[in-house]
Amino acid sequence: MPVCHIPGYTTPLYYETAGPVSRPVLLFVHGVAEHGVIWQPVIELLSQDYYCIAVDLPGHGGSMNFRGNWSMNFYAQVLRKFMETMQLREVTLVAHSMGAQISAVLALQVSVYINAMIWVSPAGAETFSEKEAKLLKNFTTQYWESPPPEDLVTEKLKSHFSFSANLGVFIPKLAKYHAPEIAKNFKEVVIYSVSGMLDEPVHAYLPQLKMPVHVLIGERDLLVPNRWLHPALTPQHILDEAKRLLPNCRTSLVKNAGHFLPVEQPEVLADAVRGIKRDTV
Repeated sequence: MPVCHIPGYTTPLYYETAGPVSRPVLLFVHGVAEHGVIWQPVIELLSQDYYCIAVDLPGHGGSMNFRGNWSMNFYAQVLRKFMETMQLREVTLVAHSMGAQISAVLALQVSVYINAMIWVSPAGAETFSEKEAKLLKNFTTQYWESPPPEDLVTEKLKSHFSFSANLGVFIPKLAKYHAPEIAKNFKEVVIYSVSGMLDEPVHAYLPQLKMPVHVLIGERDLLVPNRWLHPALTPQHILDEAKRLLPNCRTSLVKNAGHFLPVEQPEVLADAVRGIKRDTV
């Protein structure tokens, strides 16, 4: 797996590439408790026509030892330095869950390298009160301080992948995050990343993003919106809000998909990438 040495940090960032370097650049950004492998089914569909780069964010996957304060600004700054170090220009960001919120922060700070964005089940479009944010932080801390056995984690994850034919690609690797030798350090990443999402909301700033953004959410998403705190809120409500806030926005409610659309409906996501690239030519 290639590594990129980020200026100002001693630990390298891991990433994978596929496709010809001469083709348009797609930079894939995963969510919390994931890593770049989640994009594998999508990249397989796109790598003939695009130069695909999937990073392992700090604290995740191959970049497990890359440490920081786990704020959205921290992740965004690392991505910015990664793009500068790799000399990436005219990039389309393809981002899932927390990755979409990180991408929003990055685009708000520096849009010169970013042509367009695809947001999949994005964090950041839903708002939380101070009380709700505190509840979510407490729940995350309690869950990750005493993670359940790995087999229980795997079964729980399967409930979020109801429509996927690619479970073998993703779940075994994700479930390893709960293994004792990993969970001790990784719980810090998850707990503080969730706090970072809640402490650095981007909702009010989305109208400043002028580039094309395509937002996709599975109709059976169990995580966005948060059904525990906002039971009346639907994925369509999130899409409508994104359409209202983002000046150049397209939205899609994806049938037969939950939160992990990249492995549940990779063909739909690949088509969205091709469509947004046509719009930016």
